[in-house]
Amino acid sequence: MYKKGLQILAILTTLGLTTCTWDKSPPDYKGYPENIGAIMLTKCATPGCHNDISKDAAGGLSLTSWDKLFEGTVDNAAVVPYRPDQSFLMFFINTYADLGQTLTPVMPYNAPPLTKQEVIDIQDWISNGAPDKDGFVKFSDNAET
Repeated sequence: MYKKGLQILAILTTLGLTTCTWDKSPPDYKGYPENIGAIMLTKCATPGCHNDISKDAAGGLSLTSWDKLFEGTVDNAAVVPYRPDQSFLMFFINTYADLGQTLTPVMPYNAPPLTKQEVIDIQDWISNGAPDKDGFVKFSDNAET
């Protein structure tokens, strides 16, 4: 009886391991480059902050995708490609005086601030045009914009 139980357990384990599929697809960063998407989607586009449901209470800014970032806020563009010094997103996430202008309230709101490296990564990304995951820079296909 003991041997039969072990055989059944071995068969079930083998079936379980061979029939399980692991999702090996890369995470979907919603158009952002991977390093930027990891920050935006886990620290900014969260419930109660800059997601589609709560964006109206957050200046109208949704950060749930690269495309939505460029819809901006109710008053301003959040990011100006190649110009972190004119991008309001930078002003609110930056808590490091040596990296440029800062504004309050600091984002993420009621959460630990971004690390200096995260702020630098976003600053560098904007300096390089804030491209999407494929390298496309918003408005680069329309010189009139």
